Amino acid sequence: MVFKLLLVEDDAEIREIIIDYFTEKSSGAIVVDCAGTGYEGRGKCLEKEYDLVLLDVMLPEIDGFVICRELRKVSDVPIIFITAKHHENDRLQGYRLGCDDYIVKPFLLAELYAKVMALLKR
Repeated sequence: MVFKLLLVEDDAEIREIIIDYFTEKSSGAIVVDCAGTGYEGRGKCLEKEYDLVLLDVMLPEIDGFVICRELRKVSDVPIIFITAKHHENDRLQGYRLGCDDYIVKPFLLAELYAKVMALLKR
């Protein structure tokens, strides 16, 4: 089985690192689609079906919290925030909006991968 993930992240280096790690670690069982802006990410979230969404909060155009709120109106796809916003209020807002997990940058790739796999196995 091949899992389709959407990574919405404006930092190209972070996107590349996550894609490379997930592709290698999963032996190709995870395919990562990307978006570099809020509008692009929202569009892909609403147009295509994904098994999981990795969503930055601080994005150009619209932020990840807005995308999560809109996505939750139409989908129960698992969402993990990956963000530098580390304050308790930010984390709680993410969970109130319906995220499944919240991981703060910098993070361990192995931990992110483990969280993704735990949600995909459900």
